Amino acid sequence: MNIDKTTIRKKIIEKRDSLSKEEISKKSMSIKESLIETSEYSEAENVLIYASMRNEVITDGIIEDALSKGKNVFCPKVTDKKSRQMTFVKIENPDDFVKGYYGIREPLITDKSVICKDSGLNSLVVMPGVVFDRSRNRIGYGGGFYDTFLSDHSTFKKIALAFDCQLYEGSVNGSSDEFPCELLDEHDVKPDKIITEFEII
Repeated sequence: MNIDKTTIRKKIIEKRDSLSKEEISKKSMSIKESLIETSEYSEAENVLIYASMRNEVITDGIIEDALSKGKNVFCPKVTDKKSRQMTFVKIENPDDFVKGYYGIREPLITDKSVICKDSGLNSLVVMPGVVFDRSRNRIGYGGGFYDTFLSDHSTFKKIALAFDCQLYEGSVNGSSDEFPCELLDEHDVKPDKIITEFEII
């Protein structure tokens, strides 16, 4: 059976959207605890992290933890939709957001904004996604913003957060736990790790 990315996204988002608020909160807490125990997180001076929305893994607690530990926290801001460009802007508190591209919570960019550069400091990107397989291949929302950014910042470490129901593991086609090769693109950037409520891949 032929499967395309649109079909996979739709089916997995339906699974994720079926989770209750209580389930999302509980699972997100487990994922947060696993993340903050990783060496990538504990050693990071810069944490580049998405501001969660809808039924994504909740990142507010992670942002608060990173700020409380004196880490530099940066959140994504779309700067050019056509060329799939986004930048990461430093925030000082968890409320430094406005509604931006597609309703995503984004930081404002002002004359005083600090933009994350590839400065050689230990940086970790905490990234979202819609579907993942056990080879750490990722299907995002289709915008290509993370692939574009990460291809230009190859030294940054990358950890993706997802609920277990977002793993491909035959949940879509009932067989293989890896994406069909025709779904893979040479420009796709894999995370170094995927953290779910049950495991680290």
